[in-house]
Amino acid sequence: MVVSLGYLATRQRTLTSLALKLAILVISIYGTYQSPLADPSRGVSSAASVLASTSATLLGFVIAASAAIITVTDKPFLANLRKTGHINKLWDVMTQSAFWIGASFLLALISFFVPHGPSLTLTGTSLGCIIVGCVNFADASKKLLKIFKRL
Repeated sequence: MVVSLGYLATRQRTLTSLALKLAILVISIYGTYQSPLADPSRGVSSAASVLASTSATLLGFVIAASAAIITVTDKPFLANLRKTGHINKLWDVMTQSAFWIGASFLLALISFFVPHGPSLTLTGTSLGCIIVGCVNFADASKKLLKIFKRL
């Protein structure tokens, strides 16, 4: 359900997209409080470490994909995409993806150093951020694959 909301968030206009992303964050925080992590005897640090390492890896993929596009900017096909404005849309999606995945990484790191209650909220928010970032990156990767096939 959360991933389908994320997919809809990439297809909607700005206000609707923001509302859907907010819904994903709220659902992930609620789900975290309903999970076994809510038990104080179990540490949230294991979930936070998984989220931090996953988001750092995904952020590396986003940066690598951006670097791959930057290296071929002199190609005529990309010049045509720049003229039509499609490359700007791609950069917007890539930037949003990097923002959400980077936010997930930072929130997961911060959750290591706060008490259990706020740590649980930060871990849930980190989970929501990584879901939104992954959906944005999946949308961007479809566009990137089409571009790389034409180069």
